[in-house]
Amino acid sequence: SGAGEDFYTVKGVVETILDVFGIEASYMRSGEPFLHPGRSADAYSDGKKIASFGEVHPEVLKNYNLKDAKVCVAEIDSDYIVKNAVVIRKFRAASKYPSVTRDLSLIMDDKTDAGIAVDLIRYYAGELLEKVNVFDVFKGNQIPKGKKSLALSMVFQSYDRTLNDKEINALTEKILLGLETHDIYIRK
Repeated sequence: SGAGEDFYTVKGVVETILDVFGIEASYMRSGEPFLHPGRSADAYSDGKKIASFGEVHPEVLKNYNLKDAKVCVAEIDSDYIVKNAVVIRKFRAASKYPSVTRDLSLIMDDKTDAGIAVDLIRYYAGELLEKVNVFDVFKGNQIPKGKKSLALSMVFQSYDRTLNDKEINALTEKILLGLETHDIYIRK
């Protein structure tokens, strides 16, 4: 199997489980030491980490004499799922209008959970935001000490019209102004 293929399989399983229980989550790279650093992720909902999953770290596999194997694992907070499951769900048909994707790179306090930024974006964006995905969290030389950079993509979708650039720009500006009130800024 190709590199990363198993990670996407286990990610699909976790996404399906959360979807069945009506739990909205955002995903970011995992820092769990037992997971492969490039092929693992954490799921967040309401600013709380509710799952970690991916391929097991090669060093861990070596300790169990499994160095030639590719092993995947998922750890899910079942208590959170039981308490927050949405049993009655409203399904809506796919929109016939195109979606618009915008990427953002943000700077925030290192101690602030990335899931909080995602929840704030959902709050300020309103119903036109279809989904938001964190695809990278970075700390290092280009980032001020005590801060981290968060890269994410936002997908906007309307069910009754095609969204134009002016509308998306205004919505993005509203999101950025809202984030600034929580000390989260666009990365220059």
